[in-house]
Amino acid sequence: MTGTAYGSILALYIGCEWYGHAADVLRELETQGFNLDIASHGLLIRTFAKVDDKMKPLLQAVEASKFAVCKVLAKLSLEESPDHSHLSPILYEKVVGFLDGLKDEDEARTTLIQLYNAFLDYFWQRGLTGTSKMLLEKARKVYALNSASETFQRMDP
Repeated sequence: MTGTAYGSILALYIGCEWYGHAADVLRELETQGFNLDIASHGLLIRTFAKVDDKMKPLLQAVEASKFAVCKVLAKLSLEESPDHSHLSPILYEKVVGFLDGLKDEDEARTTLIQLYNAFLDYFWQRGLTGTSKMLLEKARKVYALNSASETFQRMDP
Protein backbone atom coordinates (compact mmCIF):
# COMPACT_ATOMS: atom_id res chain seq x y z
CA MET A 1 0.00 0.00 0.00
CA THR A 2 1.07 3.55 -0.68
CA GLY A 3 0.11 6.79 1.04
CA THR A 4 -2.08 7.66 -1.94
CA ALA A 5 -3.90 4.32 -1.70
CA TYR A 6 -4.51 4.87 2.00
CA GLY A 7 -5.80 8.36 1.22
CA SER A 8 -8.25 6.95 -1.35
CA ILE A 9 -9.52 4.36 1.11
CA LEU A 10 -9.86 7.04 3.79
CA ALA A 11 -11.96 9.13 1.38
CA LEU A 12 -14.16 6.13 0.57
CA TYR A 13 -14.81 5.33 4.22
CA ILE A 14 -15.54 8.93 5.15
CA GLY A 15 -17.78 9.37 2.11
CA CYS A 16 -19.78 6.29 3.11
CA GLU A 17 -19.82 7.47 6.74
CA TRP A 18 -17.94 4.36 7.92
CA TYR A 19 -16.09 6.36 10.51
CA GLY A 20 -14.77 3.37 12.47
CA HIS A 21 -13.03 2.08 9.35
CA ALA A 22 -11.81 5.58 8.51
CA ALA A 23 -10.31 5.82 12.00
CA ASP A 24 -8.47 2.53 11.45
CA VAL A 25 -7.08 3.78 8.13
CA LEU A 26 -5.91 7.03 9.73
CA ARG A 27 -4.10 5.08 12.45
CA GLU A 28 -2.61 2.70 9.86
CA LEU A 29 -1.35 5.63 7.77
CA GLU A 30 0.47 6.95 10.79
CA THR A 31 1.91 3.64 11.97
CA GLN A 32 3.16 2.84 8.46
CA GLY A 33 4.99 6.18 8.40
CA PHE A 34 3.06 7.73 5.51
CA ASN A 35 2.13 11.40 5.35
CA LEU A 36 -1.35 12.59 4.59
CA ASP A 37 -1.70 13.85 1.04
CA ILE A 38 -3.30 17.22 0.34
CA ALA A 39 -6.61 15.62 -0.66
CA SER A 40 -6.78 13.81 2.70
CA HIS A 41 -6.02 17.04 4.53
CA GLY A 42 -8.90 18.80 2.77
CA LEU A 43 -11.22 15.84 3.29
CA LEU A 44 -10.59 15.72 7.04
CA ILE A 45 -10.95 19.48 7.41
CA ARG A 46 -14.29 19.54 5.59
CA THR A 47 -15.53 16.42 7.39
CA PHE A 48 -15.06 18.01 10.79
CA ALA A 49 -17.21 21.02 9.93
CA LYS A 50 -20.24 19.03 11.05
CA VAL A 51 -19.35 16.67 13.90
CA ASP A 52 -22.02 14.25 15.10
CA ASP A 53 -22.17 11.18 17.32
CA LYS A 54 -21.52 8.76 14.43
CA MET A 55 -18.09 10.33 14.00
CA LYS A 56 -16.87 9.44 17.49
CA PRO A 57 -14.36 6.75 16.34
CA LEU A 58 -12.83 9.12 13.78
CA LEU A 59 -12.79 11.98 16.28
CA GLN A 60 -10.91 9.79 18.75
CA ALA A 61 -8.39 8.78 16.06
CA VAL A 62 -7.89 12.43 15.09
CA GLU A 63 -7.40 13.44 18.73
CA ALA A 64 -4.75 10.72 19.16
CA SER A 65 -3.00 11.44 15.85
CA LYS A 66 0.32 13.19 15.54
CA PHE A 67 -0.47 14.63 12.09
CA ALA A 68 -0.40 18.43 12.28
CA VAL A 69 -3.80 18.84 10.64
CA CYS A 70 -5.31 16.41 13.14
CA LYS A 71 -3.90 18.38 16.06
CA VAL A 72 -5.58 21.52 14.69
CA LEU A 73 -8.85 19.69 14.04
CA ALA A 74 -8.89 18.19 17.53
CA LYS A 75 -8.57 21.66 19.04
CA LEU A 76 -11.22 23.08 16.69
CA SER A 77 -13.70 20.29 17.46
CA LEU A 78 -13.65 21.27 21.14
CA GLU A 79 -14.22 24.97 20.45
CA GLU A 80 -17.55 26.60 21.14
CA SER A 81 -17.78 30.04 19.59
CA PRO A 82 -19.21 32.50 22.10
CA ASP A 83 -20.36 35.04 19.49
CA HIS A 84 -21.20 32.48 16.77
CA SER A 85 -19.40 34.36 14.01
CA HIS A 86 -15.74 34.28 15.05
CA LEU A 87 -13.40 31.58 16.23
CA SER A 88 -11.33 32.40 19.28
CA PRO A 89 -8.17 34.33 18.30
CA ILE A 90 -5.95 31.60 19.76
CA LEU A 91 -7.48 28.88 17.59
CA TYR A 92 -7.55 31.13 14.53
CA GLU A 93 -3.80 31.64 14.99
CA LYS A 94 -3.33 27.84 15.23
CA VAL A 95 -5.07 27.42 11.87
CA VAL A 96 -3.05 30.23 10.29
CA GLY A 97 0.15 28.85 11.87
CA PHE A 98 -0.57 25.43 10.40
CA LEU A 99 -1.14 26.94 6.95
CA ASP A 100 1.92 29.20 7.23
CA GLY A 101 4.02 26.15 8.12
CA LEU A 102 3.11 24.63 4.77
CA LYS A 103 4.19 27.68 2.73
CA ASP A 104 7.83 26.67 2.93
CA GLU A 105 7.32 23.13 1.67
CA ASP A 106 7.81 22.94 -2.10
CA GLU A 107 5.16 20.26 -2.67
CA ALA A 108 2.56 21.97 -0.49
CA ARG A 109 3.18 25.44 -1.90
CA THR A 110 1.24 24.69 -5.07
CA THR A 111 -1.73 23.28 -3.16
CA LEU A 112 -1.81 25.68 -0.23
CA ILE A 113 -4.85 27.44 -1.64
CA GLN A 114 -6.73 24.11 -1.59
CA LEU A 115 -6.20 23.94 2.17
CA TYR A 116 -7.26 27.55 2.61
CA ASN A 117 -10.44 26.65 0.72
CA ALA A 118 -11.02 23.61 2.94
CA PHE A 119 -10.74 25.74 6.07
CA LEU A 120 -12.98 28.40 4.49
CA ASP A 121 -15.60 25.69 3.89
CA TYR A 122 -15.13 24.46 7.45
CA PHE A 123 -15.65 27.89 8.99
CA TRP A 124 -18.55 28.75 6.71
CA GLN A 125 -20.37 25.49 7.47
CA ARG A 126 -19.89 26.09 11.18
CA GLY A 127 -21.43 29.54 10.81
CA LEU A 128 -18.16 31.30 11.62
CA THR A 129 -18.64 33.91 8.91
CA GLY A 130 -16.37 36.48 10.53
CA THR A 131 -13.54 33.97 10.73
CA SER A 132 -14.20 32.94 7.11
CA LYS A 133 -13.80 36.55 5.99
CA MET A 134 -10.56 36.96 7.94
CA LEU A 135 -9.12 33.76 6.47
CA LEU A 136 -10.22 34.75 2.97
CA GLU A 137 -8.28 38.02 3.28
CA LYS A 138 -5.24 36.08 4.51
CA ALA A 139 -5.56 33.62 1.59
CA ARG A 140 -5.72 36.48 -0.91
CA LYS A 141 -2.50 37.95 0.47
CA VAL A 142 -0.73 34.58 0.43
CA TYR A 143 -1.90 33.88 -3.11
CA ALA A 144 -0.76 37.33 -4.25
CA LEU A 145 2.67 36.79 -2.66
CA ASN A 146 3.04 33.30 -4.15
CA SER A 147 1.94 34.53 -7.58
CA ALA A 148 4.38 37.45 -7.46
CA SER A 149 7.17 35.17 -6.29
CA GLU A 150 6.53 32.69 -9.12
CA THR A 151 6.41 35.52 -11.67
CA PHE A 152 9.77 36.89 -10.50
CA GLN A 153 11.29 33.39 -10.52
CA ARG A 154 10.22 32.89 -14.13
CA MET A 155 11.67 36.27 -15.07
CA ASP A 156 15.01 35.64 -13.36
CA PRO A 157 17.50 34.29 -15.96
